[in-house]
Amino acid sequence: MGNKILWSIALLIAAIAGISGTAVAIANPVPTSIVYFETEDFSLSQTQKDALDALLPQLETASSVTVDGFVQRSSAENKNKGPANLSFKRADAVTKYLQDLVKQRSTNKQKITWTENGQGQPITGFWSPDARRAEVFIR
Repeated sequence: MGNKILWSIALLIAAIAGISGTAVAIANPVPTSIVYFETEDFSLSQTQKDALDALLPQLETASSVTVDGFVQRSSAENKNKGPANLSFKRADAVTKYLQDLVKQRSTNKQKITWTENGQGQPITGFWSPDARRAEVFIR
């Protein structure tokens, strides 16, 4: 019964969005790039920097860039004082690197809106080493 109600609500929202011409995103967007980190670390290796360098052509025409940092579940006494702090440091490291990349190597100096978020633990998979990441969204 519960699933029928949820589907009915989803269909109603889609119908209203179709009538009003508004786009509705049901699922999370797919990141342009993902940077994975070592445990309790937020520094970028040369390999990670090379991968981020490959984003320059997309950054040339971007109007906004969002970087979301995440952490793997760990003990409360870790040296980074909790997941929100470390996840923000990861997002900040990637954002600053991309900003420097655009400043130094971009030929198109258009304004880009930058957003960085320390998301803490992801909703799912927070025990996985893949949770130690920063997701880059270029629009």
